[in-house]
Amino acid sequence: MGTVAAIRLDSGGCTLTISDAGPILGDCHVGDSIAVNGACLTVTRFNGQPNGGWFEVWLANETLERTDLGTYHININRDTQSLTRDWVSGERKVDDQLNLERAMGPHVRFGGHFVQVSWIVSSPLFVLTRHFC
Repeated sequence: MGTVAAIRLDSGGCTLTISDAGPILGDCHVGDSIAVNGACLTVTRFNGQPNGGWFEVWLANETLERTDLGTYHININRDTQSLTRDWVSGERKVDDQLNLERAMGPHVRFGGHFVQVSWIVSSPLFVLTRHFC
C-alpha cells in the first residue's frame, strides 16, 4: 500500500506523488509501470529512501475520469462564460491509501488469465493463394 503525499493539478491532468512505496521501488527506473489501484501508470520521478520511498506519476484528464484515482467537477459561470475545475470531494486526497503493484516481467510464470486486446478492422483482399505442403 502507498499513500497519496501530494496532488498537483495542471491543465491536462495531475501529478500524484505517492509515498510509503519503498518495497516496490527496489529496481525501479523512470519510465517503468506501476499499477495504482489497478491503473497502469508510468513513473516520472522516484526516490526509494525518503518518506518510506516515493514516486510520481502524471495522469491525463481521461485517466482521472475513467479510474477511481480522481474526477474533476467543471464549474461554468454563465455570467463571465468562464470554466473552473475543482477536485471532486470524496475522490483521491492527500493521505489516502492506494494499492500498488509492480509490473510483471516477461521472465516470470504467468498464472491466471492473460488478456490481449485487438483492433477489428477491414481491408481489401488483393490476392488469395492456396499453398500445399
